[in-house]
Amino acid sequence: MFRPEKNAARFAHSAARMQMPALPTEDFIESVTKVVQLNLDWVPQAEGEQSLYLRPFMFASEIQIGVKASDYYTYICLGMPVMPFYPQPLTLWVSPTYSRSMAGGTGDAKCGGNYGASMIAEAEAHRNGCTQVLWLDSATRSWVEEGGTMNFLVITESGELVTPDLNGRILAGITRDSLLKLADSHGLRPVERPLAFAELCEGITSGRITEALACGTAAVVSPVVGIKSPEIDLTVGDGTPGAKTLELRAHLTGIQFGTEPDSHDWMRRVG
Repeated sequence: MFRPEKNAARFAHSAARMQMPALPTEDFIESVTKVVQLNLDWVPQAEGEQSLYLRPFMFASEIQIGVKASDYYTYICLGMPVMPFYPQPLTLWVSPTYSRSMAGGTGDAKCGGNYGASMIAEAEAHRNGCTQVLWLDSATRSWVEEGGTMNFLVITESGELVTPDLNGRILAGITRDSLLKLADSHGLRPVERPLAFAELCEGITSGRITEALACGTAAVVSPVVGIKSPEIDLTVGDGTPGAKTLELRAHLTGIQFGTEPDSHDWMRRVG
């Protein structure tokens, strides 16, 4: 399993934001471990990029219709074999209308409402020939936040791996954190800071931004080759996945599949 302690901490943080009880770390890890043990036959071999995807979740299960925090909750963890979530490079749509989160909202929590609010923008993206949405801040629509249900990063010609800082509206992705820690070994300087949409567009146009990528538990590392909106249609680099993006993806998946050294002690053996 990949970084279960970090996943447990994020689950607890999200639960607290939703006024739900925190599941103790040891209970979380025990539950996901048992799901893997019960489904060992479904764990793919290292060849290819299939995986056993785990989805722990919790919901209120008290019999009442009032608008209040529940006194009873049900916790479930599902395990399912999956193929790569985005097998092809991504083109992201900048919606002129919809937003994912706002200051003081639930943007940094992994909760169902965030996904529900994103569906209409995702449909808009598909109508415009794009894979997913590039979310901008809701207040000014001038700052880059996330890519669909993923964190968003760019690589600059000066060797920086830049991603928007955790401002309370962005999910603290575990894959994001992992890539920032792997950056040095690929000659990249990890940088967390606000990323203006105007800077992104200018950087892609001028060539100062050479690669873009999105990352998440399901998406792993997905190259971004285009950015579109009603006003722009930008191609990142030469329109193919960037070399550093592919290096980072190969390094991370190599750790996950046991073909690369786990120098950060991220993996937990099961079985």
